[in-house]
Amino acid sequence: MMNNQKKSWYRIRNISLMVILVLIVSVGVVVVQALTAKPGMLVNYNTKIVELAKQYQTGADSEKNSWDDLLRAVDIKQAAMTGIDPQTVDFAAIYAPDNINLDDCLEKVETLDQLREIAETVIRNAEEKGLDAALDSLIISDYAIDYTKNQEAPIMLQPLPYLGDTRALANMQIARIKLAAEQGNFQQAVHHYEQTMALGRVIAGQPFIIERLVGISIQTLTRNQIKPLLMSQQLDDEMLTAFSQATKHQQFEVPMEFSLQAMHFMVKDLIQRVYTDNGQGNGRMVMSRFNTLNLGSGFSGGASMNSNPIMDNPLINVTGLYFASRKQVSSKAEAFFSEAIRLSKIPVWKQKQKPFNPESDLSDLSPRYFLLDLTMPSISGALKYGAVATLEQQGILLMIALERYHNANGSYPQTLADLVPEFIAEVPQDPFCQTGFVYQLTTAADASPSYQLYSVGYDGQDNQAKQAEKPVFALSKPGLGTGFDYVINSLE
Repeated sequence: MMNNQKKSWYRIRNISLMVILVLIVSVGVVVVQALTAKPGMLVNYNTKIVELAKQYQTGADSEKNSWDDLLRAVDIKQAAMTGIDPQTVDFAAIYAPDNINLDDCLEKVETLDQLREIAETVIRNAEEKGLDAALDSLIISDYAIDYTKNQEAPIMLQPLPYLGDTRALANMQIARIKLAAEQGNFQQAVHHYEQTMALGRVIAGQPFIIERLVGISIQTLTRNQIKPLLMSQQLDDEMLTAFSQATKHQQFEVPMEFSLQAMHFMVKDLIQRVYTDNGQGNGRMVMSRFNTLNLGSGFSGGASMNSNPIMDNPLINVTGLYFASRKQVSSKAEAFFSEAIRLSKIPVWKQKQKPFNPESDLSDLSPRYFLLDLTMPSISGALKYGAVATLEQQGILLMIALERYHNANGSYPQTLADLVPEFIAEVPQDPFCQTGFVYQLTTAADASPSYQLYSVGYDGQDNQAKQAEKPVFALSKPGLGTGFDYVINSLE
């Protein structure tokens, strides 16, 4: 009997020792895996993005890549400032002098006239160096893709140094439009207008969302510059038609889907660089890789993971057991971008029928998916600005058609339908409202006939052209946009 009890105890002890041994071995395996963990073979997603661009840009079969022309225009603008203090160059002194605060540059420039004179000097220098030839090449280009990026570097870390320079070039171009209009040279104003719209189109056609937004911004600022000129009733039918043709010719056709697919490639590229690969599409996060890649903010409080020496220790890779697996993260990213692409293909008024807030969906994810929260772009903002760009594009074409009608008939039409087909092929759709643009005849301050053309905005309610403190608020989601409309032909 006693022997049986001893054997029973012996078995329990052996089983316990075996369990402990298995645990020790398991921990050892995990530690060894952490010390030796490294990502698998890399897919070159940089090349895939270039191939993707060729699918979406209409002239991709051309041997002429107009990216060189854009870089040449930027370089010419930079060379035109040689010997001139950059802090004294502000092209807004020409096209928006009321927005200039001389206090910011009093030490170097005393008057607004001096500031304007410096800006005009830079413009003359650029013209003498061949700026128009470079920009004219962009006007006729169908294919322009940045081929200068490092094909081996992580997509997320690709520098975009030309964006700031391109915005500065666009500001100079807007000043050139203003100068030509002041001189009554409307043909030249149309020319500079199309050059600047082409510049925005080329930038907006690049893969990344930030590039798209900068391109949209350039085109929006350019369209806004010609609104006062259109409403001044100085333009004859030939010039109005020229503005209309330039606007349609330089409308960027590359859909938002392209940028979203490119950003999905960016996320896939990062995943493959920080996850192991078991050959079956799965793996664990290699946390120490974040230091190698020099990625930005980390876990809490916005602190950089790279500032923590612990991140250099391979043992940190043990935390990969906590974070979502490669397959789980990839699946979430796939679902996110699929829904975002679906949303990008429908107008705003339809989006409201099935709301999707990408940023909210991401913030609701477990911390195990922090990689997605770290890398995902602001989809909601990009979609909104894309819709605003479409609204402005359609609006400026309507404004031109209205002015052409006025030139021909001495008055504005009773309805937008009266413009069809002589002055516009069809009345365009307002992306924010199923019922379309609102058009009302009014009287200007000088008692002359005028009109108001507006969108009822995101709230879908006609607020009789009431504008928000910042007009674009009317196109925002409930809250900022409630109770306001977006007036197309407003000069505010």
